[in-house]
Amino acid sequence: MAVEVFPKDEHNGEMAGVVTLSRKQESRPMHDRKLTTWLKPALLVAFLAAAVYYFRFTQRGREITPEFVLDHIESHGPVTARLIYVAVYIVGTAALLPGTVLSFAGAVLFGAYEGTLYTWVGATIGATLAYWMARLLGREFVERLFGGRFAAFDQRIREHGFTGLLLIRLLPLFPFNAVNFGCGLTGIRLRDYVLATAIGIVPGTFVYQFLFAKFGRRILTEGLHLEYLADPELWLAIGLFAAFVIVWQIAIQKGLQNGNLRGRGPNGGRMNCREFTELLHD
Repeated sequence: MAVEVFPKDEHNGEMAGVVTLSRKQESRPMHDRKLTTWLKPALLVAFLAAAVYYFRFTQRGREITPEFVLDHIESHGPVTARLIYVAVYIVGTAALLPGTVLSFAGAVLFGAYEGTLYTWVGATIGATLAYWMARLLGREFVERLFGGRFAAFDQRIREHGFTGLLLIRLLPLFPFNAVNFGCGLTGIRLRDYVLATAIGIVPGTFVYQFLFAKFGRRILTEGLHLEYLADPELWLAIGLFAAFVIVWQIAIQKGLQNGNLRGRGPNGGRMNCREFTELLHD
């Protein structure tokens, strides 16, 4: 029985080498994407952990008190002090610095009304910066981690994000900084996020600024006393805050009932307030 020996096909060998090299080159971008998917959230977590550690557990971080901020900003001229205050508020919001530390200084330096304006500008821009940090560094990871289970919830947030976030901002039951970064991980649109934040923080910002402007200097020099509760202006500010929140809640409810706010009910019709509340709890 004769056996034929075929010569080695050098051309085929070269082609096989090219295919292997091509596969390796294709696998590299996939590997890089996976690495980036894990690296970006790691950077976000490292940043948040470093910020919390600095402000809570380091001597220099604990020295950043209302008095510290007040003294450093007050030493500048009127225009420079206002610009510095807004800039510091933007950076402080993104870096998880407690807002009351900065708001206190703003109210004492600029009064209730100017302090409200500058705090509102700084808090809105800082919250937007925090949103973008979370969106760029953590959004893709969350989508990959939860997959389809996250998609349905994310779609609801995208459709009803403005109304839901507005309610959260009006009722400051959730930490402001946590909401900023948390929203960046969800599908809420930037436009809805900025508008809901800018509108929703107005009443709380004004009340804080009013109270700090009224009692701030006295608290620094005399300490906090129960007799402050007898001041009618204190209750006026609290009453205005409550009235503002109630009016906005009624307006939101009317908007949902009339279909002016985005959102559809489970049957495809206009979503009412009860259905929206159930949506947030699902």
